[in-house]
Amino acid sequence: MKKYILIVLVIIGTQVQGQTWTNYTSVDGLIEGNIYSMVEESNGDIWFVDWVEETTAGIGKFDGTNWETFAQGDGPSSNTYRKVFKDKDGLLWFGSFLNGNGIDTYDGENWINYSRTDGLLDNDITDICPGNFGTIWFGVSGSDAGGISNFDGMMFTNYTSLSGLVSDSVLSLLLAKDGTCLLYTSDAADEEDS
Repeated sequence: MKKYILIVLVIIGTQVQGQTWTNYTSVDGLIEGNIYSMVEESNGDIWFVDWVEETTAGIGKFDGTNWETFAQGDGPSSNTYRKVFKDKDGLLWFGSFLNGNGIDTYDGENWINYSRTDGLLDNDITDICPGNFGTIWFGVSGSDAGGISNFDGMMFTNYTSLSGLVSDSVLSLLLAKDGTCLLYTSDAADEEDS
């Protein structure tokens, strides 16, 4: 039995007032699985990620007319993703999950993978958040290790409960206006100066 996932994209503008809804499914080209995160590029392209292991592609892109999918082996290192994030320079970051392969970046032409072998705390990414001074924070909740990893463009700095976090199971991140990185863990909320 083929599973169809319904996603509703609200077209911003005069149509938002409840006049027009457009439904897309895998029949239209949307990736199969549970869409867990979306981001829009400045050109209007919308990127989607799913984190269901049985899907054929974990990343999809919609330009308003055409759908494109990206599967493991086509550039991405995984087919299961929980988060997509666009940084201030337009680079796309994809956090893999469920026995994932860490983080993939895509600049429109090239895919780069960062994993535990590069210094990332673990390969299962729960969230991605901008930090101060161009750094990127990653929530990590893997079977081997959990906490947060901060990437400065060259190397990762990792923080765990041994560093003072309340819990190693980080589920969500937010950069507050004062520059503090707020963490939501499975045990309690925490904060780290970014």
